[in-house]
Amino acid sequence: MTTGPEPRQTGPEPRRPVADVALRRVADAALRLAGGVVTLAGSLLVGLLMFVTLPWRVSTALGTVRVPVAVVIVVGGLAALFWYAPRATGTRWAALLPLAAWSVTVVVALGAGDPGGALLLADDWVAVLCLFGGTVVAVVGTALALRGRPGTPRVPPGEPSFPPGAPGMPGKRRLPPDLPARGGPLP
Repeated sequence: MTTGPEPRQTGPEPRRPVADVALRRVADAALRLAGGVVTLAGSLLVGLLMFVTLPWRVSTALGTVRVPVAVVIVVGGLAALFWYAPRATGTRWAALLPLAAWSVTVVVALGAGDPGGALLLADDWVAVLCLFGGTVVAVVGTALALRGRPGTPRVPPGEPSFPPGAPGMPGKRRLPPDLPARGGPLP
């Protein structure tokens, strides 16, 4: 027969076994590596889908019209990959993975080193738009990822996701002792 809730432990938290910590580290590293592999595969898939959808045309009463589905795939796919890569790997440098894959796609598409072997032609407006849009997204995505704002922060279990006083979070803002509060006198 119990009379109430069990008392909470007030001492230090029990330490986890070393094997448990090592297993978590290995699992975290494996998931980060898998995120990088998925990012590379997705980037190459975007390039492949670009080549497949470039020649799409629709017949209308006025004649045959080009359908720029490839532009939507390239711009949307690369934007999604530049968002995904830092979050899946835990490092902002992962934005270089889709950039590298897109660079390889552009080099292959333009037929580097093979005269007359270009897969994309300069007189094809959809191909030019794909290369331009993909390159703009690649440059902007890499710059945004590397500017110093990492992906989702890694927070150890049991700790709050945001420190007290973080912008937009409730709680008092802690200032170093040598800095005055807002509106206070300057030293």
